[in-house]
Amino acid sequence: MSRWRDPVVSAALTVAALAGWWTTFDGVIWLVVGVAGAALGAGVVLLHHRTGTLIWAVVSVPLGYLLLGVAVLGVEFGGNGAPRVDTLTNVISGAWECWPLLVGTHPPVEATGLVLLAPALAGVVTAAVATVLALASTRPVWPVAPLLVLLTGVLVTGSHGADTLAPSGTLSIGLSGAAYGLACVVWAVVRAGGGTFAGARWAFAAPILVVCTLLAVPLGTSLLGDQRQRLVLREETAAYGVAVVGTPLDAFRRFRKQPGDLPDNAWRKQLLRATEAPAGTVLRFTVLNRYDGLHWVAANDVEPGSHEDRFQLFSADYLTTDEATGTTPVRIGLTGAWSSQWVPLAGRLVGLNVDFPGSVPVSDLRVNPVTSTAVAIRTLGGDDEYEFFYETLDTTLPDDARPSKLVDGPTYDAAEFADTWARAARAGASSRMEAVLDAAALMKKRGRYSDGAFGWEVRFARGQSRDRLDDFLNGPYLVGNDEQYAAAMALVATRIGVPARVVVGARVPPDGIVKGNDVMAWVELRIADGTWRELPRAAYMSFRAPQQDDPPNEPVVVPPEPEPTPEPQPSPQPTQQPDPQDEPDDDQEQVAASRSWRWLLWLLVPAAVGALPAYKLVRRARRRRAARVSLRYAGAWQELVDTARDLGLAVPTRRSRPAQAVVLGEGSLDLARAADDAVFGPSPPGVESADSYWRAVLERRAHLGAGLPRWRRWLAPFSLASLRS
Repeated sequence: MSRWRDPVVSAALTVAALAGWWTTFDGVIWLVVGVAGAALGAGVVLLHHRTGTLIWAVVSVPLGYLLLGVAVLGVEFGGNGAPRVDTLTNVISGAWECWPLLVGTHPPVEATGLVLLAPALAGVVTAAVATVLALASTRPVWPVAPLLVLLTGVLVTGSHGADTLAPSGTLSIGLSGAAYGLACVVWAVVRAGGGTFAGARWAFAAPILVVCTLLAVPLGTSLLGDQRQRLVLREETAAYGVAVVGTPLDAFRRFRKQPGDLPDNAWRKQLLRATEAPAGTVLRFTVLNRYDGLHWVAANDVEPGSHEDRFQLFSADYLTTDEATGTTPVRIGLTGAWSSQWVPLAGRLVGLNVDFPGSVPVSDLRVNPVTSTAVAIRTLGGDDEYEFFYETLDTTLPDDARPSKLVDGPTYDAAEFADTWARAARAGASSRMEAVLDAAALMKKRGRYSDGAFGWEVRFARGQSRDRLDDFLNGPYLVGNDEQYAAAMALVATRIGVPARVVVGARVPPDGIVKGNDVMAWVELRIADGTWRELPRAAYMSFRAPQQDDPPNEPVVVPPEPEPTPEPQPSPQPTQQPDPQDEPDDDQEQVAASRSWRWLLWLLVPAAVGALPAYKLVRRARRRRAARVSLRYAGAWQELVDTARDLGLAVPTRRSRPAQAVVLGEGSLDLARAADDAVFGPSPPGVESADSYWRAVLERRAHLGAGLPRWRRWLAPFSLASLRS
């Protein structure tokens, strides 16, 4: 039965580590694949061990993975009915392609295709390596190493929703991780006790297990960060580089009337047809949430405190059907005039209809759930079609709206040229939102609308660069179209201190056909409840055409600050007056306040590190002061043997003292014989002779391991070798 124990435990702990992906994957198929992989890896190694051919496991284990991979992906057949070589090629290449796919998808990941090779490969390899180390090594802790590596890999490639190793979702990452570590340590203790549960030194092991478990959770939380702060690869890498994708705002001129017959002009051309979308539905082509000095872009990781604000593959939650939702999806049919990577959507995206035949493949799309926008990895157009479900959002800006304080730092810095407008607006306003409305009114009053396409108006250039918008705001003529108005207004609002972004889209006409002249850009402001509301275009955008004889605008002037008034004499009970510029905010800002008692946990670190050397000091003192003098001799010799074992010397534990002295080197044989004489002699030795013997042993002990590396001698006090039977 004992020969089955280590392979079974290796496979079981492998499956327990894979369970950390419980909230990362959708369904349970991935876990079934992982269980099959763990059983296969451990079983192959056990079979080779029993037949004495363990070295051949390096061939059998990869073959086992290939067979499991073929079973997972299925066999592809050619036209002649024979299996295609592509099947094995996909399994082999999938061994590394599955990992970018896993960390590049919003959780939960749909458990189909190549991504299933991740649990298959992890289960086969980890269980096989742990079983080899358990069966072929005498070191009790070595089999635990690959299991801990797997657990770390699972947590790193998982998601922040993966807060438990159990399906119930009742244990935190810290507690479940401590339970897993405790199981690994118990296995190591049993192996150190000769392979039987009863043979383990539980009198010594149990207190260590309890202390380590109690320290693991608070120290892990204090030193490594809480659940929301731990490292997850999908939040550090794998996001689609959407910032380099051209936006409809960059190409806004192609949606307006241009001279001549330009091939890319879509002024009167059909861009798309929206079916089942009510007239007036706002289609959002893209949401631009960061300004880089050249143009507004859709960037990753802009939303504070969110791990979903990244363009990645669709999670399984978004892949649905009309039967599952009970609603009719909106169908979008794109034309060749669209010619963009952006995917027009509406409201808050609920899901894609995967039952729609001939739609754009989901693998070609990347979605940002926070902004409900999607982009394709190729240019869309032609006959591309798709269907989606959405919820209508209320984007009306309330009259009493208070702004959020979550202003994007890079955008605020890049908008420095709009500082004059921001300071002028705030000087005469009692709140930040009022300042934005004042700046919008000033922009509308000073502005004129022109696409810069015909006649003398070509002087008004396209673009949103810092130079173009600086001239738009601070030059003599404030003239432009939606591109300049929306880009500049969003930067002024940001500089005032109100989070703003630019959205490009169109309203669906009654016939559902959206043409180029329907495209528009607008500004959205974030208010205190965290929602984004539209700043009406009529509030800041002038639609009056410019005239050649229009007088130049006067520069925007910041009103002088009022002279300071003399400070009043302090009253007996001073009260602080509220600052009208400092408004209350309802944003849920997480404040990482250190708890006053947490520093006590740091004191437990040296206590835990010094526990083992302290135990050995106590053990030495007890041996030196044993009640029977003969036991002092025996204890002194055992102290010498234990020191040698902690240094890594192979001292036989069940041999005579003279036999052990052969390993201990020169001078040890006389000490061994003196101990035998004291223990087995006719008369008991004296106390003084025992003290003299201890001094001789300690002197010999100090010279043990003189030829060993320095690091080995430093680690000897922390070795568990002398604690094993």
